[in-house]
Amino acid sequence: MKRTRAAVLTGMCVLILSLSLNCLAEDLEKKQRELRTQITLYNLVNGLYLTNDQMEFILSRAKDLDSLRERLKERKKSNASTLTQALLDLKEEVKQEVPQVSENLAKRIHQGNNLLLRLRKEYIDALGEATEQVKSALSDNQIYLIKSFKPCLIPPKGPARIGQLSSQGGPTRLLERIRDMPARRYETKKYEIADRIIEKLSVRSPRLSAEQLGEAKIILLQTMDDVRELSDVEFALQKEDIAHEIKNTVLRDKHKESEIDVDKRIARFLLSPQIIPALEEGLSEP
Repeated sequence: MKRTRAAVLTGMCVLILSLSLNCLAEDLEKKQRELRTQITLYNLVNGLYLTNDQMEFILSRAKDLDSLRERLKERKKSNASTLTQALLDLKEEVKQEVPQVSENLAKRIHQGNNLLLRLRKEYIDALGEATEQVKSALSDNQIYLIKSFKPCLIPPKGPARIGQLSSQGGPTRLLERIRDMPARRYETKKYEIADRIIEKLSVRSPRLSAEQLGEAKIILLQTMDDVRELSDVEFALQKEDIAHEIKNTVLRDKHKESEIDVDKRIARFLLSPQIIPALEEGLSEP
């Protein structure tokens, strides 16, 4: 009896320790992602050589958007419980095979969905207006630097301080990391990886519909699974083509400077919430 109890206690301790380590690892990964984003934005701000007036103007627009984003998030949160309950009620009616969904229930669902669409449109409109304002405050040279900017941790040497060290593209590195992951970890993490990439895509391309983002996620997950099935030789031969396909079909990146939408880059980098501390510190320097 004592041995059984001891074995149970030991098993519980191992389980608790394992869960704690997993939570710690996830927290560290999240912190690293945040630090990478902050470093990238510091590199951009440093490389653009913004004047104090420009930094103050961009900071003001970024703060306005951040405040709007928080207000919309609260409205979305208050709508979530109502919409969730309506969907649960709909589920029950569908299970019971009612001949027609009740008018009141259909109205509740439409109202919930329409509110989400209005909130999204309100933010997109505000983001577009702020982007135009910031764009008009930048010089032609600064706009060119933003168009040629590649997110990086370590800026290249030379007069152009923003950019990326010559290395394989992001999608290629992603494919390599996915192949290196143990099978069990991959199965538990692949949806999280895909969600993170699609979330970045939705920020960079806010006009993409939920359906388009869903299609991109399906393609991405299938590609990730396919890559793990390739032999080492097959992967070495095909990885650049696969990475190119991801950029075109999932990330919608055409690889041509003439096709780069500078408005999207301004919205993504100079109007993100993470730019605020970088600009505030830049203004505090003598």
